[in-house]
Amino acid sequence: MANNSIYDQSVAACGSKAAFNQASQLPGAPRKLDSQNDVNWYKANCKQGSSSASSGIFQQILNVCGSQSAVDQASKLPGAPKNLDSQNDVDWYRSKCKSNAAKVTPADTISTASAPAVSKTSTPSTTATTTSKASAPATSTTGSSSGSSASASYTETEPYVAYAEEVGMTPAEFDLYSQEKLLGLQAGYAYDQQELAGNQQLMLQGLRNEAAALTNATSTTNTQIEQDAANWRQQYTADSERAMREYLGDVDYKTKTDTAKIEGQYALDLQDIINAGNKEVESVKGEYNLGAERIRGEYGKDIENIRADYGKYVANVNRDASVFGNFVAGFW
Repeated sequence: MANNSIYDQSVAACGSKAAFNQASQLPGAPRKLDSQNDVNWYKANCKQGSSSASSGIFQQILNVCGSQSAVDQASKLPGAPKNLDSQNDVDWYRSKCKSNAAKVTPADTISTASAPAVSKTSTPSTTATTTSKASAPATSTTGSSSGSSASASYTETEPYVAYAEEVGMTPAEFDLYSQEKLLGLQAGYAYDQQELAGNQQLMLQGLRNEAAALTNATSTTNTQIEQDAANWRQQYTADSERAMREYLGDVDYKTKTDTAKIEGQYALDLQDIINAGNKEVESVKGEYNLGAERIRGEYGKDIENIRADYGKYVANVNRDASVFGNFVAGFW
């Protein structure tokens, strides 16, 4: 899995995804994209990759080698060209890729000088006829030592079994010719297969690059969406808490204000009641005191009258006693 940051830096170093995709097809291009060295490689090779791809040199090299893996393998050999900006580079890869293929492809070791050149996708046209011994001189092939020795072993009296480009061939020569043609067709088929595999590799690499770019873009978009959602949730939470605090503050203020108003009005009403009660009490007290003073005055008056009458009575008694005493004393 490529590191998104390294991938972005590599694309930025190339200037565009198209230039990055072209450079990624060059020999020795890093695959994992997990270090700064990969970014430095793309910085050094993006312009080269663009010019090589535009000139078709790299495409020719890919066609010569047959696949991207073959190009990568040949690029590791000593003396491998780096710039890929001339036909000499194509020739170098042609020689190296074919020399590598020769180890596993027998068709590359067959000489085609003894048979006429044919297309790698065509079927050789041979005509089997019977002619007289003098109709055409016997010829020998020059493609291989085995062919030469086989053709030399036959004499002019041996009949020809087929002709190719007006050259008569004995049975042994025809067998050798057919075998070489068959090997040539097989080599051409193998080359077509390699070319098809190389084109498929190019297409797959392009799809991988596009998928990596799409994955990176999707990951970036998802990250941005998640960040936006987190910011929205945080802002919504903060706004909700602030609104709740403001609401609770308003409710608390209104409750306290209404309570104070009710308590104040109650205190006023209670004070009015208290004042009225006090007034009534004082009025009752005043009337009671007035009645009591009136009763006390009347009672004092009566007491004083009684006391005065008693004094008068005592004075009268004393007077009568004094008169009586004086009177009695007059007799004694």
